[in-house]
Amino acid sequence: MIDKFISSTEERFQALKTFHFNFELLFHVMDENYMSQLLENDIQALCLKVAKVVGFEETVGLELFEEAKSFSTFPNKADFLRKHNACDTLVSCNLTSALAALIYLVEAKVVECYPTFYVALRAFLTIPVTVASAERSFSKLKLIKTFLRSTMSQSKLSSLAVISIERDIGRAISYDDLIADFAQKKARLFSVC
Repeated sequence: MIDKFISSTEERFQALKTFHFNFELLFHVMDENYMSQLLENDIQALCLKVAKVVGFEETVGLELFEEAKSFSTFPNKADFLRKHNACDTLVSCNLTSALAALIYLVEAKVVECYPTFYVALRAFLTIPVTVASAERSFSKLKLIKTFLRSTMSQSKLSSLAVISIERDIGRAISYDDLIADFAQKKARLFSVC
């Protein structure tokens, strides 16, 4: 049990390291000190790496490089976000984060100037959510399967997995309406005589 926990933890940390390695530029895109220390060749290599992971062609990676280079020279991005209270409503909005960069692009109305950069930021910010939801689904499936392993058909397993994974939706269902609807559809008239 402990070995499984350790190996699972190591796999997650390795995945996080790979994620950080592939998207290093986007992690630090609003950090003016970090960006100013990078050489153009370093920025270009980081942009090409992001483009490859997101699935862009190399030419789009070069466009991303030009947009990232231009974006990094914009002065006072954090001040703009503070002035417009753009990050006040977000709990985890750090003014040097990729989320802050995305908010800046939208609030400053410069998305049209940085279309590739905007798409890369959106892809970057959605990846962790997708990974977490997939892990949660498989975790639920494993719990259900071990509990009823020997007596369950595939269709019953699939149905239970959906109910367990989407339990918030299941809790919102009115069972009285569901029972009434079922009873109405299954009502049969029998003559007694």
